[in-house]
Amino acid sequence: MAVVARRMRVLGPMNPGKAATLVEMGSELDRVRAGVWARFSGAKTAHLSKRQIRDRMMAEHAPAQFNVPQRLWRATMEDTVDKIRAWQHSVIATEVRPTIYARADVDMTERKRQLVLAKSGRWRDDAWLSRHCRNAFSGKRPMPRRSGRIVVDNCSYDVQRDAQGWVWLAVMTSTRGKRLRLNLGPLPPELVPTSTIEICPDGLGRWQVIAAYSAKRVCSTRPQHQNLTPVDGIDAGVSEVFTTTDGRRFGAGQYEEIAARAERDKARGLARNKLRAVRNRHLDRAAAAWEAGDATTARATTPYPIRGIIPHHMAASQMTGVPKACRCAWLMRRINMSHWS
Repeated sequence: MAVVARRMRVLGPMNPGKAATLVEMGSELDRVRAGVWARFSGAKTAHLSKRQIRDRMMAEHAPAQFNVPQRLWRATMEDTVDKIRAWQHSVIATEVRPTIYARADVDMTERKRQLVLAKSGRWRDDAWLSRHCRNAFSGKRPMPRRSGRIVVDNCSYDVQRDAQGWVWLAVMTSTRGKRLRLNLGPLPPELVPTSTIEICPDGLGRWQVIAAYSAKRVCSTRPQHQNLTPVDGIDAGVSEVFTTTDGRRFGAGQYEEIAARAERDKARGLARNKLRAVRNRHLDRAAAAWEAGDATTARATTPYPIRGIIPHHMAASQMTGVPKACRCAWLMRRINMSHWS
């Protein structure tokens, strides 16, 4: 399912208390990201899922080391693991996958096995794949930047709409029972956040909320407004360039032009394929002659570039001494001369 991300700016001036709270939470969550990147971006943990990593860190009482609610810590940890896996998959797709295809060019079973191991992070099970993956990841370990992003799941915030129709976001904070309210303005119902969101600075001294929606939900072709205004419609077709709402046609005769060009391209393709077949046949004969040790036949049947040896205006009487393959190609060219014009 296609997903669309939308940025929604927090409206109104934000008081210093709210801004300080968001900055403090963002700095704490940056520490969480740095720790997850340092521990779980290597080869030994590439096969672990988000749940396995979360359970391992929960057993170590990792959330107690940060001054953020456990829900925000978990959402940030899972988001960081997703980014680590996306980075690993991109490196494997660009540097390791071509070598897998080159090695297992014929053996489809072996290719599938190595692709599954590479995608699931279990490349250490295969010595050859492990070596290539380690070489691909060497020197490419990224450092997470301190962005101050706050990842919030749908259980860590509430959404309310006031009497004026403005949407307010109540986000969980480090203080138990206290929530921070952010004004998102008069959002339409289809843009009200319902899943995991991200609160981050916009680089201009203000804050913004990034939410993800299904493309079918927010990019529908159906009209979203009740009061529709008439517009002129244009129908693009083949018989003409386009037709307006009132029936005016522009570019009549386009179909004939397209059909003529298609026939011309088809004739050119057929002539080119005939020449290629003649050339490939003589190449095969020359290769067989070389393998048999018949150098004379091999030289006689080796085709040369047509344009460099036989100009298109050369007569048949001028073909003395030209190899047989080039003579055949020349005859094919004369026969299909009408297709090459």
